[in-house]
Amino acid sequence: MLHQTNSEFFHFCVARFRIKIGHLVQEARMIKQAERRAVKQWQSRRQRDSKQVLQDNLALDCAGSMSYSQQQLWLHRTGIVRCELRAAFLAYAMFRDKSYKSVEGKTFKPVDIRAVHRVLNSMTKRRPQDNMVYLSVDVQNWVDGAQAPLIAKAA
Repeated sequence: MLHQTNSEFFHFCVARFRIKIGHLVQEARMIKQAERRAVKQWQSRRQRDSKQVLQDNLALDCAGSMSYSQQQLWLHRTGIVRCELRAAFLAYAMFRDKSYKSVEGKTFKPVDIRAVHRVLNSMTKRRPQDNMVYLSVDVQNWVDGAQAPLIAKAA
């Protein structure tokens, strides 16, 4: 792999991967806290508003506003953030020459090869003009069980 020839570059890339993964984990935590706040606000609003009765004797329903905001937060956390975190984690594992089977033993979701490929190339490029890149075929072979490439391919 490319990092075997340059340990300084390897440590630089590892630090970039760790920062990205740490930020994604922190973002997921913040969203989960916001979800909890939305639930508490909805519950207090519902208790307060359930005592008020409309002219037609129907209780005021606040479920629509809660479910939308909480659902949007949940969808962002479990959809976008979680998928990006998995792609970053798999790219980090591939960069460190870990086998796919040792990283993800049993999974029911297919790997998003394009996302892993995108993260891997964005984290391992030194400068925009560098032409050493991983190919999406390399990522696919890694997921399928073949070994990670020993050196990144020249574009």
